Amino acid sequence: MYEIKEILFRDHERLAGLYDDYSAVRCSDLPIAFRLWGEYEEGLRRHLEMEEPVLFPIFESRMHMADSGPTWIMSSQHIEIRGLLDGLQRTYLLPAARFDRALSLHRLLKAHGPRG
Repeated sequence: MYEIKEILFRDHERLAGLYDDYSAVRCSDLPIAFRLWGEYEEGLRRHLEMEEPVLFPIFESRMHMADSGPTWIMSSQHIEIRGLLDGLQRTYLLPAARFDRALSLHRLLKAHGPRG
């Protein structure tokens, strides 16, 4: 379990770094901003797909909480995260407006992130 937790924690850190890089260039260099956002979105979707089938069953078996508790909350957050990503993907907004939506996603992810 420790190795899985460490891998996921490092991935959280990598994703946070990609988001910070995107934030730094979001209005000043659109081609780079779109490339960074693409890497961030792809990595985030992959991260969610990794957490659910790998980490959740381990956590649920140890905590004996399959239909409630932390993994239920995280699953709900994953649904919300995917919805925000899908909404961003379908919109063609001005960079500033898109950034506002991306910032909402980022705040949700910070609340969802590693719990120590």
